Amino acid sequence: MLILGFTKKIPDRQLMFNSTLKVNSKTGVYLILRGERGRQKCELPILMSSFVDVAAIGYAAVIPLTVYAAIHSLLIFPYLKQQQELRLQKRKEEQKKRLDARREAAILEVNLMTSAAEQSIESEQRVQGLVIVKALYGRLQTMQQSDTAEDVVINVTVPLQHQVKNSSLKIAGIISKAEMPGFYDPCYGEEKSLYIRYKFHNALHHVTIADNEPIHIPLQAHLMTSGVTS
Repeated sequence: MLILGFTKKIPDRQLMFNSTLKVNSKTGVYLILRGERGRQKCELPILMSSFVDVAAIGYAAVIPLTVYAAIHSLLIFPYLKQQQELRLQKRKEEQKKRLDARREAAILEVNLMTSAAEQSIESEQRVQGLVIVKALYGRLQTMQQSDTAEDVVINVTVPLQHQVKNSSLKIAGIISKAEMPGFYDPCYGEEKSLYIRYKFHNALHHVTIADNEPIHIPLQAHLMTSGVTS
């Protein structure tokens, strides 16, 4: 007697598919297909030939693979794809909740910073020091910062002015500026940068900084052409 077996498990569905091929000189060629899901079991015995036949053995070897391929294509693959989409959707919803929470926290932080930022502006203006005119963070368009869509850019003028000390703003490089006080991520998963337009010694300057790069202003290299203001 010759016995051959084929088994395939589908963990996500607690499904097991197996087949057994029995070749016996007395009973012939038998193919047994089995399916199990939890406590449910199904068995289908198939007599391929009443005697030992090479062709019947060949067909019996191919049938389980063909049946499994059909089951996988019609049932398993769509199910696994659906589960993957559900997991992805759940992750997106969880991420959105985290981003919304961070956004609310950032708005509160900006409200708390506003008074101190206004005092910083008055103090810096008296010595012609560093005043942040405009600061935008998010998915910026290289030469069209002012035209960038609001849903992918946030105004961070107040948080940056709040951190100005002695006419200087220095912040070390970090993984993402979205973690800075008063900041949040307006376009999760997309490349972000920070655009700053500022006045120093009554001259306009500007600079665009990558998300993970340090901030160091003022610098002479940032001076805008005809940037002197009254």
